[in-house]
Amino acid sequence: MEKVTDNLARQKRASKIRGQFITFFFFLVFSAATWTVIKLSNQYGTTVSYEVQYINQQPGRVLTRASSTTVTIGLEASGFDVVRFRLRNEQPPLRIDLSAMTLQATDDGFTGKIISSSLVRSIIPQLSQRVNVLYIHPDTLFFNLKTEYKKLVPVQPDLKITFRPQYGLYQPLQLKPDSVWVYGVRTDLETIEWVKTVPANVSDLYRDQQVVLPIALPKVANPVRLSAGACEATLRIEKFTEEILEVPVHLQCSEPGYSIRIFPEKVKLTCLVALIDYKRLDASGFEATVRCEGRLDQGSTRLKVNVTQFPDFVQITRIEPERLEFIKVRN
Repeated sequence: MEKVTDNLARQKRASKIRGQFITFFFFLVFSAATWTVIKLSNQYGTTVSYEVQYINQQPGRVLTRASSTTVTIGLEASGFDVVRFRLRNEQPPLRIDLSAMTLQATDDGFTGKIISSSLVRSIIPQLSQRVNVLYIHPDTLFFNLKTEYKKLVPVQPDLKITFRPQYGLYQPLQLKPDSVWVYGVRTDLETIEWVKTVPANVSDLYRDQQVVLPIALPKVANPVRLSAGACEATLRIEKFTEEILEVPVHLQCSEPGYSIRIFPEKVKLTCLVALIDYKRLDASGFEATVRCEGRLDQGSTRLKVNVTQFPDFVQITRIEPERLEFIKVRN
C-alpha cells in the first residue's frame, strides 16, 4: 500500500514539473519572439548591390557603352526589409530609364550622363515604399551611344525534324515572317547577312503542325534589336508511297558519220509521291536523257542518265541503271 502511495506522489511531482517547464518554455519563446519583432521594427542602415537594366533608349540611338553595369545603394530600412534584402539569393535588376537623358554629339556618336541622385524617385518603387535611399554609388553614370541603322535580313530556321515512317514534308517549310529588320550600329549590320532561330527539335511528325521558333540575336560587338522576336514555321505533312516507273531514255549525241546506240533504252525511276497526288502520277511527265558530246573518244564506256523533267510533286530517289552502255556504229 505504501509503495502505491509513493508511486502516485512521484507521478504528481513529475507532472507538476512538466507543467512548470512547459509554462516556462512558452513564456521564453513568447519573450524571444516579442523581442525579435521589436528589434526588426527598428530602422537600420544597409547596402545592397544591384545589376542594372537600361531601358527606353532614345529613338534612333544605340547604347554601346555604360560606365557601370551595377550600382550599390545605401538604404535605411526596417529590420524586416533588411532581412528580406539579405535572404534573397539574387536581387532583381534595377531598371534605369534613359529617355530623358541629354546627349552631346561627338566625332563618332553621342555621350550622355545621369546624376545618380536623380534616380531616387524611380528606384524606390522597385525596392520598397518603406525604405529611404541614403546614397547611390557611383554618383554619376556615363554613356556612349551611336546612331541606329536598320537592315532587312532573311531568317534561317534551325529546326531538326523527324517523321513517323512513310511521312514527310509535302511542301517546303514556310516561315512567317521569313525576314526581319535588324537595328544596330552600321559596322555591326554590315557583318550580318541572316539571323537564325534558336535550335529546336520536332519528332514523330505525321500531321500538319505549326511551331513557334524564337529568333536568336546575332553575336556582334554592340547591342542589336529585331523587328520580331520569333517566327512561326508551318509544316505541311503528308503520307508518302513509293512507285517505280519505266521511262524511255532520249539520246543527245552528235557524232558525224556515226550512229550511237545505248543499252538499255529505258530506265526505272523509283519515286516518292504523296498519297493525295498518287493519281496524278504518269510516266509521260518524266524525261530521261544521256549526253555524249566530247565523251565518246575519251575512253568512256558508259553514259550517265539525267532526269531532265519530272513533276514538282515527286521526289526521285533512285535511277536504275544510273549509267548506260553504248556502241558507235559507222554509217
